[in-house]
Amino acid sequence: MQEKSVLSQLFPQPTGKNAYEDFVRAAELLKTSALWAEAQQRNTLTSRRRALGDPPVRQARTLIDAAMLKPTTPPQRELNFFTTFPEFSGFRDSARLLNAEMHVLFSEGRTAAALVSFAQGLHLGRAPKSQVLIGGLVGIAIDSILLTRVKSHLEQCTPRDCDRIQTTLREHVERDKDSALASLSAETKTFEAAMEMGRKNMAEFLEGLFTEPTPDSETGAPPPAEEMAAYQRTRMQIEAIRNNPERQGQILDKVIAANKSRVQAELAYLSAPHSSPKIPEEPRGELELGIYNSLSPVYRSASNRFLQNRIQCQLLYCHTAIRKYKWEWEKLPESLEALKLADWGLDPYTRQPFRYEKKGESYELFSAGPVGEDGKRAPVHLPWRKD
Repeated sequence: MQEKSVLSQLFPQPTGKNAYEDFVRAAELLKTSALWAEAQQRNTLTSRRRALGDPPVRQARTLIDAAMLKPTTPPQRELNFFTTFPEFSGFRDSARLLNAEMHVLFSEGRTAAALVSFAQGLHLGRAPKSQVLIGGLVGIAIDSILLTRVKSHLEQCTPRDCDRIQTTLREHVERDKDSALASLSAETKTFEAAMEMGRKNMAEFLEGLFTEPTPDSETGAPPPAEEMAAYQRTRMQIEAIRNNPERQGQILDKVIAANKSRVQAELAYLSAPHSSPKIPEEPRGELELGIYNSLSPVYRSASNRFLQNRIQCQLLYCHTAIRKYKWEWEKLPESLEALKLADWGLDPYTRQPFRYEKKGESYELFSAGPVGEDGKRAPVHLPWRKD
C-alpha cells in the first residue's frame, strides 16, 4: 500500500487557501527532483542553476510564491510526546531552495531579486515557530541559512539594497516577536499532556520512563554500579506507589509546578537576558526529580537560540548600516554610535552596543553572548562561529 503523503497526513482536505499547505507541497515536490538531490550533494553554483530549471523545482518555487499571499495556519493536532511533525524537514529543504536561488541571483548581479527570495525565506521560517520548541528551532535554522547568505554577499549591495534589507529585517522581527512565547506555551501544553497520560497509568508511565541500564554497546562492559543502584532505588519507589493514587497525583503535581517555574524563569530571561537569571526550584524527591529531568525540555538552551536568532537579525542590520556608511564616506565608521542604530545596535546580553572592532580596512562585529556555566561568555557572530 502506498504511503500517504505528508500533505494528506496533515491536511486530509486541503483548502488551497493556506500557505502552510503550499509549503508542505513544495517540499514534497523537491523530493521528486533528481537534479535537486544532485545540487544538495554538490553545493556548486552550476548544479544549483541546473536544479532551479527542473520542472518540479520550478513548481515548488511557484508554490512558495503563491504562499506569500495567503494566511499561514498550521494543521490541527493533539500535542503530546508522541506527536510528530513530518513537515519540518521539508521546511528546511524549501529554505535550501531559496538559499540556492539567492546564490544564483547574486552571481548574476540580480541583487534585488535575491532580496525578494530572502524576504520570502524569512516568511517561510516563521511558519513552524509557533509550534513547540522543535518547530522554533527549525525556524531559527532557516533564518540562519538566509541571514548568512545575505551577509556573504553584502559587498554587492548598493545603499538602496541595504535599505531593502533593513526594511525586511524590521518587518520580520516585528512579526516574529512572539514566536518564543508561542513555542514555550505549546511546549508547556505538551509537557502537561504527558503528565495527564501518567495519571491514567502511573506504573506503566514510569516503567517506560526509567529503563534498566544496559551494557556498553561497544565494549560489552556492564553499566556503572551507581547507575544500577539508582535504577534499583527508582524501581522500589515505583512499586511503593503502584497502588497509591493519591501519592501518584502528588508526585505529578510537584513535577508540573516545577516545570511551570522553569518556564516562568525562561520568560523572565528572554525579556532581560542581561540580568542575573532566576534559578527555578527543582522538585524535591528522587522520583520527582527524575521525572522532571527526563521530560522537562532544556529550556535555557532553546531560549538562547531564540535570543541569538534575534541577535543575528540585528547584526545583519548593523552590517548593512556599516555598508551604507562606507558608501557615503568611503571609510568605515569609528564606532557604532555614528550609525544611530538605536535598539538595533544594542546587545540584549549586555544592553550595551555590540562589540565593533576596526581592523584596518575590515572590522569585526559580534554580540558578547550568554554567560556559560564556566562563567565565560560565548560570543555570537553572523555567520555563527565558535571563538
